[in-house]
Amino acid sequence: MNDRILLTTVFKPFNVDNLFSRKVNIPELMMSQITCVQGIFSYRAWHANSGLHMIAANCGYETTVMEWPSLDEIRDELLNNNYKYIGISFIPSTFNKMKKIVETVREVSPSSKIIIGGYGTAVPHIENLVDVDYICKGEGIRFIRNILKKSPTFHLNHPLVTSSIVEFLGIQIPFVRVGQIVTGLGCQYGCEFCVTSAFFNCVYQPFLTRGEDIYTLIEEQCRSSGLKNYWIIDENFLFNRERIYEFHNTICRRGNKIPDYSIDMIWSTSDLVSSYTPLQLAEIGVTKCWMGYESMFTYYKKNKNTNFSKLIKELNEVGISVLLSCTAFVDSHDENSWKEELNQFISLGQAYSQFLPLCAFPGTPLYKKMDRAGRIIDGMAWEDKHALSHSFHKHDKIPIWRQKSLIHDAYCKEYERNGPSQIRDLLTRLKGYENMIQSGSEILAKKAEYLKKHLINQVPWVLAARKHIKINHQLLVDKAIAELERIIDKNCIKNSEIASKYIDRLICKNLKVKNGKEVTEREPGTRISIYDGYHSKPILVKNPVVW
Repeated sequence: MNDRILLTTVFKPFNVDNLFSRKVNIPELMMSQITCVQGIFSYRAWHANSGLHMIAANCGYETTVMEWPSLDEIRDELLNNNYKYIGISFIPSTFNKMKKIVETVREVSPSSKIIIGGYGTAVPHIENLVDVDYICKGEGIRFIRNILKKSPTFHLNHPLVTSSIVEFLGIQIPFVRVGQIVTGLGCQYGCEFCVTSAFFNCVYQPFLTRGEDIYTLIEEQCRSSGLKNYWIIDENFLFNRERIYEFHNTICRRGNKIPDYSIDMIWSTSDLVSSYTPLQLAEIGVTKCWMGYESMFTYYKKNKNTNFSKLIKELNEVGISVLLSCTAFVDSHDENSWKEELNQFISLGQAYSQFLPLCAFPGTPLYKKMDRAGRIIDGMAWEDKHALSHSFHKHDKIPIWRQKSLIHDAYCKEYERNGPSQIRDLLTRLKGYENMIQSGSEILAKKAEYLKKHLINQVPWVLAARKHIKINHQLLVDKAIAELERIIDKNCIKNSEIASKYIDRLICKNLKVKNGKEVTEREPGTRISIYDGYHSKPILVKNPVVW
């Protein structure tokens, strides 16, 4: 048998209720939670598993990466190839899918060694629950290099990892690719509920140690692939101040020679976001920031001195939208205090909101505390531990069945009160455009010109969207249209009206089909990438990402 490796995600389908899945737990960030009630204003996306690509590009052996295959596709891959090692990435809610893949490997390729990894490895007593050869708890590249007897010291090859936006306003669109850059793993803050902090023992493991490395990687990927939009995969990207300042200084030295790009998502904490000026964050390219608000009934040092409303307003001034996460069902919550929490939270001015039930995931300090108190709910299926609608432990005042409806109601109320997140995001960018032009910053002036091109492309979509928006949200769209008309040439607006009529017809057609229940629920397409183990670029990519 050749020393080849297969790394795979768990299998589809996802959008079903069965032994392996729950319909609510689809592998899409926006549609599964953030904008789940916003209808056609919730875009659909295909998300890559960046961890598997990072391992494949750096393990030193030829490696195949399968993302979102069916079980039959996994079986066929095993029958048609000889793999010495099979790696499976999973989370607690996909435990039984991982277990089914293990059983399939033992049946089809019994001589293969099986490795499991991901947050799911924190499942209690997992070594007794599944027949595998290795359990990777923590960072995967060095773990697999150790199995293969490779040096733990290596030059990092960061692969080009892309996710894709594939549907907007209910219309399937040409793939809008978004690059994923993994700058490091783990978080030092150690919040009691945080799976990431617990999984990496509150230790941060950097992949890109210098700010100049981040800039160079973005520049290379912009040039080689034409990518313009990136997510920085890092639980607390702004923590390493030296790296951020070097990143910023590198950009300042390059001036108007920097490529056109935007960082469409970073994750960080409010104390660290507040410690930089909004201009600094805008100059490094940030257009969206995800922060944990948590709850006004809990204390976390990271939020001690934060005025979220003020911070969000300051970020909006330079075109940075905020995705804010609220923790539901902390011990202090009853239904009245939760309503108070909700009303406060949805008035802060963020473009996107997440309502995340407090969940005691295995391995976290919260799990240990709830376990000691006898509050972990026995017998709950792993498929139900998806953290999207309810907790996994007993709550004195709000039972599990009630939590599900309260989470859904929270998303509905936030949407009714504030309107579509995509329109709010657009208004933030419009405001940022004006202030970038007037900032006196050469870098922001260049970014404003790039942003203007993006805004021009948005015009026909916004014009078409107005016809399908709720009456109480039309003023929001009218404001966006008025701002676009003020910034963009009127002839461009006029030409966009023709395109908007075509888009409108497509929206109507798709809504008619969906209302007639003639469409099946979408599942992610299968992508297969083959790496030689030494280079960042795959040897071969099979199957385009389709729905």
